[in-house]
Amino acid sequence: MDAIMTPVISVNDVKELIKNTAPLTLLDARGYLPNIPQNGQEEYKKNHITGAKFFDIDACVDLESSLPHSLPNADVFSEYVQNLGVNRGDNIVVYDQMGFFSAPRVRWMFKYFGHENIAVLDGGFPAWLADGGDVEGGDIPAKKGDFLAHIASPGRLATKDDILAIVTAHPDGLNTQKIIVDARPNARFLGVEAEPRKGVQSGHMPGAVNISFTDIFDKETGKIKPADILAGIFHTKLRGDEIICSCGSGVTACVLALGLEICGYKNIRLYDGSWSEWGSDKSNPITSPTKQ
Repeated sequence: MDAIMTPVISVNDVKELIKNTAPLTLLDARGYLPNIPQNGQEEYKKNHITGAKFFDIDACVDLESSLPHSLPNADVFSEYVQNLGVNRGDNIVVYDQMGFFSAPRVRWMFKYFGHENIAVLDGGFPAWLADGGDVEGGDIPAKKGDFLAHIASPGRLATKDDILAIVTAHPDGLNTQKIIVDARPNARFLGVEAEPRKGVQSGHMPGAVNISFTDIFDKETGKIKPADILAGIFHTKLRGDEIICSCGSGVTACVLALGLEICGYKNIRLYDGSWSEWGSDKSNPITSPTKQ
């Protein structure tokens, strides 16, 4: 099978790969916000694509960090995905419960650690079900794989210091070289809706722009919007040569990163700590209704 080099893959294409007995690893990456009473692993055990393994975005993390979904080091990532049966040369398709929520985060992590042949299932698990795809329940045992992670592009990651330098130099957002784009829903970005995590302030980084991750896909089908529509969304708000994607905890920011990649943007970075880190520190500059 040729390597999967497209960011997004259709249900029909996945079915063809399976039909042709092509070597393919399927990963179920369903995840939920802390204020939603559902558990990804429990949902996976009830029903998932036949043969898919569960990738837990709450477990494959830096266990020494207090931040949610913090990026693990290469050794931790290697061990985690080896235990899922992932091998170095595998083609991977990852999906979630919305189409574009937590699955792009898993794809971003694999790419950060040097694995390019991974795509997100367009429309996610709902699209698979709607098309009559085969499903099963329970856990799937896996023979340990030989995947070895290495940091292929360290420049893909942005730190709090990087963000602080930008907002300090350009609090008005008039930076024409580096722009921060926040993937949270608009009400959370504006600070009029409380954050779902305790102890995190409301608002956004001074100068940041808001493109909600839900703007990237069709809300009825869960499928990615056409590239020309995405380009129109991005071009109206993004003018920087370098774009840093942020969100609540580094998950849905990867939805924006995927959309930007589809549109041909090259210099895309992820602020892994995102608002969970920034909004937890009262010394950081914040724009909100209570901090003007």
